[in-house]
Amino acid sequence: CLTDEEDNLCPLGIFVISEDYDYDFIKDTCKSKICADSFIKVAKKIKIDHLLTYENLSFTEGAFNYHELNSYNNVVKKLESDDCRFLQNTSLQITSDADTIKKKNNN
Repeated sequence: CLTDEEDNLCPLGIFVISEDYDYDFIKDTCKSKICADSFIKVAKKIKIDHLLTYENLSFTEGAFNYHELNSYNNVVKKLESDDCRFLQNTSLQITSDADTIKKKNNN
């Protein structure tokens, strides 16, 4: 499983482990550039033909529906969107409670 910038499990991993279909793992994935980029890289390698091949294996059951076959492409589109990239930039902003010190000009 992949981890984010803070060494936490990426949201997709949490989604797969928990099988919580109400969990919006896409939005949470958008908050991490590492997780989003990793998912995009893997998902772009998955082709519909590969998924259809699994249907014909002796140890698999059932068939993929249209939604399932296109789900990877749909998630990639969302992760590549401006809205998603905005969440990455927002979550990467660092705030500080440090005091500002100004040098006194003795002239």
